Amino acid sequence: MPTRQFAAIDLGSNSFHMVLARVTASDQIQIIDRDKEYVRLGGGLDADRNLTPEVLQAAYACLSRFSDRLEALPPEHVRCVGTNALRQAKNAHLLLEQGASILGHPIEVIAGLEEARLIYEGAGLEVNQPGKRLIVDIGGGSTELILGDEIQAQALDSLYMGCVSWTQRFFPNGKVTAKRMEKAILAARRRLAHVMRRYRGQFQHAWGCSGTINALGRLTSQLASGKGAITETALMEVAARLIDTGSAKASVEPDISPQRAEVLPGGLAILTAVMHTLRIPIISPVG
Repeated sequence: MPTRQFAAIDLGSNSFHMVLARVTASDQIQIIDRDKEYVRLGGGLDADRNLTPEVLQAAYACLSRFSDRLEALPPEHVRCVGTNALRQAKNAHLLLEQGASILGHPIEVIAGLEEARLIYEGAGLEVNQPGKRLIVDIGGGSTELILGDEIQAQALDSLYMGCVSWTQRFFPNGKVTAKRMEKAILAARRRLAHVMRRYRGQFQHAWGCSGTINALGRLTSQLASGKGAITETALMEVAARLIDTGSAKASVEPDISPQRAEVLPGGLAILTAVMHTLRIPIISPVG
C-alpha cells in the first residue's frame, strides 16, 4: 500500500520547522511529529543582505538533522519552502543549492502572498468558529494578514516587519525602554497604514497563529490582567513589565524559551500596532 505519510519543512526567518503527518483511513490529517530549531536566518543577514557563513552552517546542520526523517518518503510527499529571509538574501542560492542536496528535495522560496495563503489554510484546520475571520502571523521577517471565511481567504497582505527584524532595529542588545517601545509601535503602525482599510471592521473573530503570538498569549496570562486573553491593554501591561526589568529575558517565565524571549520585544510592538490599527478587541492564539 502506498505511504500516506507527508512532510512539510518551513525555512523561516526565525526558526526552521518540520512537521510529519499522515492521512488516516478516514482522510483526516494526523500529526506524527514536529521539530523546530532557532536558526535565525533573518538575524544572519549582513549589511549587504547576504547570509553570513555562520548562519549558513547553522542552517545546513539543522537540515541535516531533518533529512534523516525524510528518507522513506517519496519526493511528491515532501514540500520544503523558504520565506522572508530567503526572499531578501542576495546569496540565497547558496542555501537553496546546498540545502536541497542535504535534504534530497528542492527548496522553494515562496512569495509573501503565497505564504499568507498557506498560513490561512493551516489555521483553518484548527479554527472552526463560523463567521468572517482575521488571521495574523508574526514571523521572523514578515507579518501576514489574511481575511476570509470558512471557505477561502478574501484579502491577503505580507508586510516586511517581523519579530527578528523589529527587535534588531529597535531593541539592539536586547535593551527595552519606553522610548524604544514607542518608536517600534509607531513604525509598525505606519507600515500598516496602507492596508488598514481592507481589514478594519471586516471581521468577527481574530486569530494569531505564530510562535510569537502564542508566547505573548502566555505572558498576558502570567504577567498581565488579561487572564489569557490577548487585548491591547494586556499587551501594554506586558510592555510595562519588560520596560521595568529592561529586557524580555528577565521578564518571561520558564515555559518561554530564551530564543523566543530574545525576539519578543519586536513581536510585542508589532502585535500591539496590529491590534490598535485594525481595531482588534481580542485575538486568540492558535496552535
